[in-house]
Amino acid sequence: MRPILFRGQLPSGTWVYGDLRQYYNGEVAIIENDQFDVVMVNPETVSQHTGMNDYNGVPIYEGDLIEALLPRTDAVAQFRWPIAAVVFHEGAFCLDYDYGRFTPLSSFAPSVQLRVFGNVYDSPVSEEAWNNNAR
Repeated sequence: MRPILFRGQLPSGTWVYGDLRQYYNGEVAIIENDQFDVVMVNPETVSQHTGMNDYNGVPIYEGDLIEALLPRTDAVAQFRWPIAAVVFHEGAFCLDYDYGRFTPLSSFAPSVQLRVFGNVYDSPVSEEAWNNNAR
């Protein structure tokens, strides 16, 4: 069985990782895997791990901002997709392009390099930067 990991942000801005615990009153906690500490987190920042890592080995979570790059080869010119946020849509983890155009993460060829460069909680991208493919 594969582990299902979550992350959440403490009021201090620090991220914690582990298992998810939801309470009836709407509060949410993360049970840190290494210490089994239960810590309350901001429910709006809770994100599930997609099961994938970027090309640098960084785990990809919901809410991460992703850049996808097809490196240049002798046969193909370099191609860079617009910046997109990772969302869970219709049963799959997807990149949300242009506010409603979804591409499943699993649809990218192995030659495409996915790179996490932030998330929507710590480093939101303005609509202008989003549309201009900011890097």
